[in-house]
Amino acid sequence: MNLTVGKIPKKVIIYTIPVILTALVQLLFNAADLVVVGQFCGSASVAAVGSTTSFTHLFIELFLGFATGVGASAARAIGANDGDRLSKVIHTSVPLALGSGTVMAVAGILLSKPGLRLLNTPADILDLATSYIQIYFAGIPAMLVYNFGAAVINANGDTQKPLRYLTISGIANIVMNVIFVVAFRLDVVGVALATTISQCISAGLVVLNLMKRTDASRLDLRHLCFDKDALRQIVAVGLPTGLQNSLYPIANMTIQSYINALGSLAVAGCSAGTSVAGFVGAFVSNYYTTSLNFTGQNYGAKKVKRIYSQARYCLLFASITGAVVSALAILFARPLLGIYLTDSPAAIEEGLKKVYVMFPFYAVTAVTSVLTGVLRGIGISVPPMVISIFSIFGVRMLWLFIMIGILGFNNLYVIQASFSVSWTIQALLVAVTYFYYKKKILVPMESAAGS
Repeated sequence: MNLTVGKIPKKVIIYTIPVILTALVQLLFNAADLVVVGQFCGSASVAAVGSTTSFTHLFIELFLGFATGVGASAARAIGANDGDRLSKVIHTSVPLALGSGTVMAVAGILLSKPGLRLLNTPADILDLATSYIQIYFAGIPAMLVYNFGAAVINANGDTQKPLRYLTISGIANIVMNVIFVVAFRLDVVGVALATTISQCISAGLVVLNLMKRTDASRLDLRHLCFDKDALRQIVAVGLPTGLQNSLYPIANMTIQSYINALGSLAVAGCSAGTSVAGFVGAFVSNYYTTSLNFTGQNYGAKKVKRIYSQARYCLLFASITGAVVSALAILFARPLLGIYLTDSPAAIEEGLKKVYVMFPFYAVTAVTSVLTGVLRGIGISVPPMVISIFSIFGVRMLWLFIMIGILGFNNLYVIQASFSVSWTIQALLVAVTYFYYKKKILVPMESAAGS
């Protein structure tokens, strides 16, 4: 799909739907783990898998940020019809994914148990959580290869193939979950193995797609190398993005430690609630990918008015989608949590506290997702990172310090409210930043193109 021509509302919808569906399928990896162990192993296993989320994301999000750098660099090269630059980006991204993924896998396996102890993971689930996380980390190199490759395919305007590949691997994941847990009785080890193998399947399919292409996005394994200029472009956007994304799990690890201190029921309830929240958030946050690649292609083609227009439509669609999906999730929260928690009504009650406090604010995150995509599409990545440091880390930690450390209100309602407060402040700051750089970069570019 050429994003520099055609009716923008229609293209935004056609482009975004597969991106959202891809994210939903990807979320099924962890959700399938929770559902299967919840159905066949009990709430302790659900808590064990859920307690690892913040720790694994701490490692993963830093390097997944480079996928944004790959996508933004590829989109700008495509918009400018620069095939040589595009090829260099692609052949740099694959060794970057493999190298960083291997380092992360080794570090994660070695640090998993000490890290879980630092998070105050309850003793009754510590061994189960450690077994799950160590096998999960073994699949990180494949996860990065998939995400880097999918970023290139998305930058070309094709969001359907990544969806197709992830659907295949997602189905394989669910089938293997059932086989390993029900037939072989491997508990959390079984679901971790299924997830790792599925990551390898999706990575292999993306690599095959890139190798079979006949355009400038074709991958030739003989030409893999680190091109200095391409790597600099990827890092310029990817490093601030990764640092920003890694702040979320750092803040969430602190939040998780407060939740862990409330006991296994609170951990299980919030683990299920976090999984449901991931699906709700996917309907909003993935307009970021649309905005990023629309902006990247049109910035490369110097079509500034289309950047403004796509931002408005993405904001409109993301806000409406977020409001509707959040309302439905709140309405059906109890049966949704019951899918994960089959043996503990008390754990479901704990999960409902998360739902009622967080979910009404998902529509607010549309502003952050869409306008951050615009900023990174034009190469502005550090300011959104700084805003995240302040909003996601600073505001949340300050909220917890005041509400729990000083005032002593240590309960799930207060803990989960830290998300709602930080989301609102972040959206306001990102909007101000967008208008500043619109005036500084896009308006002059529009004037120059008009003259």
